[in-house]
Amino acid sequence: MGELVAVVNPDTDSVQVRFAAMEDGSVHVARLGGGIVSEVRAGENRGRRLEHEFVLLATATAPLREGAAVVRLPAIPDDITVSRDALAVWISRGDDPRPVQATGGWLVE
Repeated sequence: MGELVAVVNPDTDSVQVRFAAMEDGSVHVARLGGGIVSEVRAGENRGRRLEHEFVLLATATAPLREGAAVVRLPAIPDDITVSRDALAVWISRGDDPRPVQATGGWLVE
């Protein structure tokens, strides 16, 4: 279908997205957390320490115009501690959130 390119710009806390195969649409960015630990205080897992990967932390959406968009990088909520984080980026048509093309990966500092 085409190459979807997403480049994170840490200076502006934004994601620059290019998808030349489609003029107009929507860009969706999901911030994911990894290495999240929760201490279970009740229920059948009481007393256990659970580790979670690829937890959805925040999302952002912007219009794709002429095959490009700049989307503000969704922030990690202050009350969540992650040891690593990732992005998932996808393009959709109109109000239909189903992906036309997607990409993603770990963010490395």
